[in-house]
Amino acid sequence: MNQSVLPLVQSLVEKMLTARDTRIQRQILIKEEEIRTVLRVVREVFMSQPMLLEIRPPVRVCGDTHGQYYDLLRIYEKCGFPPYSNYLFLGDYVDRGKHSIETIMLQFCYKIIYPENFFLLRGNHECASINKMYGFFDDVKRRYNIKLFKTFTDVFNTMPVCCVISERIICMHGGLSPDLTSVGAVLDIDRPCDVPDRGILCDLLWADPEDDVQGFLESDRGVSYLFGEDIVNDFLDMVDMDLIVRAHQVMERGYGFFASRQLVTVFSAPNYCGEFDNDAAVMTIDDKLQCSVGFSSFAGSTKLTCTIARQRFLFFLYLHAIKKKKYVRCYTSLFVLSASAVVSSSRLELDLFSPLFSPLTQLYRNAKQITQRARLEVAVKGSPHFIHFFFPLGSFVSRYSSVNYFNASECGVSETSSLAGPQRTAFLYIYSIRCESSGLGESGAGVIEMC
Repeated sequence: MNQSVLPLVQSLVEKMLTARDTRIQRQILIKEEEIRTVLRVVREVFMSQPMLLEIRPPVRVCGDTHGQYYDLLRIYEKCGFPPYSNYLFLGDYVDRGKHSIETIMLQFCYKIIYPENFFLLRGNHECASINKMYGFFDDVKRRYNIKLFKTFTDVFNTMPVCCVISERIICMHGGLSPDLTSVGAVLDIDRPCDVPDRGILCDLLWADPEDDVQGFLESDRGVSYLFGEDIVNDFLDMVDMDLIVRAHQVMERGYGFFASRQLVTVFSAPNYCGEFDNDAAVMTIDDKLQCSVGFSSFAGSTKLTCTIARQRFLFFLYLHAIKKKKYVRCYTSLFVLSASAVVSSSRLELDLFSPLFSPLTQLYRNAKQITQRARLEVAVKGSPHFIHFFFPLGSFVSRYSSVNYFNASECGVSETSSLAGPQRTAFLYIYSIRCESSGLGESGAGVIEMC
């Protein structure tokens, strides 16, 4: 990239950001020659990077913005302007909203200035035939000319369509394709290219997940497919990844889960088109691949809603036996220990005993039982918690390193209790799963939900 254009691009960004200081959502005057310079340079940047991006966290992931320029500025105000935060946008920057030109120009400018920290994927609305139906073509024709629209189209045809984050999370605008037999197949898509009526590129931009579908079913959009939970499971197993992040559909709270939280939809245009009373969401992925979703209303308030993680966890189930006259009541406490836990010192001897486990037959049948005593204390450090677990780890981890699956739904939600006490009956499981945790104090008291 020619570094001489950076001062022009930076001055254009400064001019565009002055709009946030006004209450009137006005159009911003951008000269045609400025636009042409930005389009020429950003095209070079896109072509210098692959169709399949591979990036590292931390990164904030945003969905559709659809010409809602002032809401885009609100996202930056809440989450940090580049380069304070790294960003991955999942497409659909233009059409429908009143400020498509401003929206796409600011994004292209940031891509030029921060090419290795700011990433833009193509959406189904970065396409000439769609632009002619939903407003962007008319906007450019009215404010400039048709030739400039064709230049925008040429840039859209060079944009990447897929992104992998730390080899564990895959992102695209739309969804999966029956032709996508490997992630590397995305690299075989030639550029520049228009969006075809079928095939991998079409499906990556157009496909949708659907609850009541198995396999692939023709979409009621008239293009691409609907796909079911089984397709998500099979795809993630095939590519050895944990999570799909996509956009393309309006979500009431700005985000939505599918396939037991193996897929999340993020939508970042609040009060969409002035017709939907929806929030906007931004997903934050930290350097440990912990994913959190923040959402805001049209007024700009922000809430933190959940934490998603998938890695190999050690599940430790305590069984407490209390003798009550003629019967024995069993209480269960389920603790989650990440693979990064540190064995700190010898502390507690656990007497491991199996008969109390009989009420949980599904777990018992598939479990790995620890049959020896262990004297190890494990400390788990994690934001914002610091929790101590007494845990039979040591050499047992290598002995039971193979994943042994069990039905997580059998556990549901387990209320944890204090760890004080001389003995606990315990089983150890090693399982790759997602979990959502909340309210865990230093003593370990709180709730752990298994998803």
